[in-house]
Amino acid sequence: MHKKLISIALGAILMLSAIVPISALSDYRDNGVNAKYVNIGPYESYDNFEYFLKEDADATVLVSQRDIPDGLSARGLVGAANANLVPVYTRHGSSGVVRDYILTEDVYIVGGDQVITKELENKLRREGHNVIRLAGRDRYQTSYRVAEEVARLTDVDTVAIVNGKNGEADAVSIASAAIKNKMPVIVTDGKKLNSDLSSVKTYAIGGNAVISDNLVNKTNAIRIGGRNRFETNKKVIKKFYPNCKKFMILESDGIHRSFALQAITADQPIVLVSEKSDKSVLNGADELLFVYFEELNSKIESSCLAAARKYV
Repeated sequence: MHKKLISIALGAILMLSAIVPISALSDYRDNGVNAKYVNIGPYESYDNFEYFLKEDADATVLVSQRDIPDGLSARGLVGAANANLVPVYTRHGSSGVVRDYILTEDVYIVGGDQVITKELENKLRREGHNVIRLAGRDRYQTSYRVAEEVARLTDVDTVAIVNGKNGEADAVSIASAAIKNKMPVIVTDGKKLNSDLSSVKTYAIGGNAVISDNLVNKTNAIRIGGRNRFETNKKVIKKFYPNCKKFMILESDGIHRSFALQAITADQPIVLVSEKSDKSVLNGADELLFVYFEELNSKIESSCLAAARKYV
């Protein structure tokens, strides 16, 4: 699968301040580590997003810029349909999407018409797109509908269950693996599941504070979870990306800004970081892609690069 180049070669200037502005698209070598930077731009804008689009995509998946659970449940569909994931912004009852970002005839809309309006759906149909809306009465049912479509497109032998209410940080960790393995992501409230998963291998993402032991036992799931989001994230990467050398870096406090999640790809697992988080999963990395909004925290940047240089 060929992708557009994510960055162009520009010199990166490190400053001593706590917050560092970096060029919108840049990269440089740092003692054996290829450090790349993508400045998505101001929240609720579409600056630089075209660099995440695949020209050879067969479909486009539209998700609400504001709705993280729908965006996460769509990951398996992105892999199964070889699709681009494109954000839609809805305000004052009107939904909009950058037209140039829809490169395919087939378009999926994930979510109900209160999330992405019927008006936009009809507009896309008039423009000649084959539009399929996958939606349920809530985020949980929507994830089931998406999973059914993934199963229609490909053989499904594994699924992941996540908490769509207060486990979104843990759910972000499985996003890349869901694309890579064409794996449906079932959104739950962490306690119950109205679906039979007995025929597939099930992974429960997160500790028992977000996915109950009862739910894990009921689904015969394999729990991948730690004491916090960072430990869960590390365990997910070790499970699905052993010996990985390329990582995408996202500050954990920024995950509510779901626009960044559209940048997640199959070949680079996302590493959630904070200034003090354990970054040992990056030891020996060849490439780090920093995705951020307008400004990059230099303490996070330097600690990630230091971790990657270890064992290089």
